[in-house]
Amino acid sequence: MSHHERGSVVGEGNLGGISHPRNPDRQPASDNPFVLRPENTPKHLHHLFGSHQFRRLTIDEILNSEHLTQDAWPGATPTNQHDLRARNLINEPVCGAFTNDGEMIAYSRLLWGYDNQGRSEVHSHMTAVASSLRNGGVGEALKWQTRQVALEFPKPAVTQQSVTFDNQQGRIAHVNLNKLGMICGAAGGAYKRDVYGEFAEQHRGNPTDRYLARWYLDSDWVQAHLEEKVRLFPIEEAKSLPSTVQFGYVELSGQSGRPVLPVPKSVDTQLDQPYITLPIPLDWDEFLRLDAGSNRVHANQWRQAHRAVLDTYHANGYTTVLQATDRDAGVNLQVLAKDFDPYRPPAGLLSA
Repeated sequence: MSHHERGSVVGEGNLGGISHPRNPDRQPASDNPFVLRPENTPKHLHHLFGSHQFRRLTIDEILNSEHLTQDAWPGATPTNQHDLRARNLINEPVCGAFTNDGEMIAYSRLLWGYDNQGRSEVHSHMTAVASSLRNGGVGEALKWQTRQVALEFPKPAVTQQSVTFDNQQGRIAHVNLNKLGMICGAAGGAYKRDVYGEFAEQHRGNPTDRYLARWYLDSDWVQAHLEEKVRLFPIEEAKSLPSTVQFGYVELSGQSGRPVLPVPKSVDTQLDQPYITLPIPLDWDEFLRLDAGSNRVHANQWRQAHRAVLDTYHANGYTTVLQATDRDAGVNLQVLAKDFDPYRPPAGLLSA
């Protein structure tokens, strides 16, 4: 068969300029997976659908999204516009949130790739929510939209997503762990040191250690979060669990109001219980700001303590799964579960 004949059979047309009806590159990507549907979010987010739109960003909206980046992540390096254009060309979606008046208030950029075992995955590269609208559920809804895209847009579906986030950032950890069902440790993901170096102003003088968390999109654990059937640890129960870090407090001199900061005093790497906790400062951004005058020596003490804890326990079968907040003590308590399986989560972590 000649080259011309092959083209006629496969393309049902002339390769010399006539439209090729079977050429998939000429067809627009389906919009349906990019418009978030309420049933793909927990019920506590459904009220947002009356006042917000969750859809894919157009190329012009993507190129004009840097104001949100700077608002959400002060000091972050702006994304090269050529890079954004190239991602749009290959149908790499950017999920967005808008008011009904058309104002862009959030976005979530995705990358497509593979894990270390060659399995397809989506990576949540950057999510930005207007600072004035934080804690309102918009960022969480966008994350559920990225799940919908991964499960419905590619063929076959992509069933896992990865995301890097600072384990010290309690607000982000609350959403990722408690609201969405991401995990990090023996059951998936990893604690990684110095992921981004120290190039960003907000990190200077403190290591950029991060959770590389996994979100197993089709797992029973994530489905339980979607159905709001996860039993979060009440703070008194979390405080009763064995703690990997014992902490005390220091009073900062030379500061207005002489603020008191929690600091690690000792680390226990020998615990062997079904659930253990890892304390982190309540507000890490404020902690870094206050500790800047001390060359962030106390912040670095937390990093070193966490390196010892997470390197050891993640290697010994523990996975970070949830977080509780102790405002009186000025800390969050991340809960590590032993032998956790997101596809068979323990009944003790599920509600009726």
